[in-house]
Amino acid sequence: MPIARIMDNSDIEYVIRTLSKEDLDDVMALHDVMLEALEEPSFFRKPSREFIEKIISEAEMSIGITVEEKLVACRITSIPGDITNNRGIELGIPVEDLKKTAHFEGTIIHPEYRKLGLGKKIIKANIAMIDNTDLRHIVATCHPDNYPIVKTFLDNDFVIKKLKKTYGNMLRFFMHRNRDANNTKEDNEKTIVDHIDYETQMKLLDDGLVGVGIEKTDNGYSIIYSEK
Repeated sequence: MPIARIMDNSDIEYVIRTLSKEDLDDVMALHDVMLEALEEPSFFRKPSREFIEKIISEAEMSIGITVEEKLVACRITSIPGDITNNRGIELGIPVEDLKKTAHFEGTIIHPEYRKLGLGKKIIKANIAMIDNTDLRHIVATCHPDNYPIVKTFLDNDFVIKKLKKTYGNMLRFFMHRNRDANNTKEDNEKTIVDHIDYETQMKLLDDGLVGVGIEKTDNGYSIIYSEK
C-alpha cells in the first residue's frame, strides 16, 4: 500500500510503500546490486534471506521506494520484542519498553539512484510510520565513517550511545531514538571529536556522554558529544 508519492525535478514519480513477502526476491536482488557497487564493504552486512523474509512477513514496518514498479530503495525494520537479541537491552532501554522498540536493520539504495536524497526520505517516512504506532524507541547501527547515514540519524533525533565491534568484528555506532525524550542539549557543554578518533569516543560514551551532532571539518567531520 502506498504511503506517499514524491515527484522530483525530472518528473520522476517515487512511490513509498510498505513491503510484503511478495517483495522478497526484489529486496534480496537490491541488496546484491548495492553490495557489488559498494566502495567500502565494511559499511554494510548482508542479512540472510530467511531473516529478511521473517521481518517483512511479521513486522509490516519495512518500506520501499519504487519507480514505475521497480524497487530502487528499501528500509528494513524489525520489531524484536523483549527477546535477548533486542539491542535496546545494552543501550539501557527499560525492560518494560523493549516490546516498544524497533530495529533499523538497513537502508538499501540502488546505485543508479544514489545521491538523490532517497535515503533521507525513506528514513523519515519510516520514522513517521513508527511514530504513528505504540512503539517508543528505534535502535540503529551504522559505520562511523558513513557520514550520510550518521548525519541523517542525528538530524532525526537519534543519539549515539555506543561504539563497538559487532556483526563479526565490524565497527558500528549504536544509535537510539526515544520519541519521548528531549534530545536538544543546547545548554550542555559540548566535546567535539574527530570521527576517526575511536578511542576517545569510546571513552566519552563509557563516561555517559552521547553523540548529539555532527559537523564538517577540513579533514572530514567530527562528532559532537554532550551529557545525557
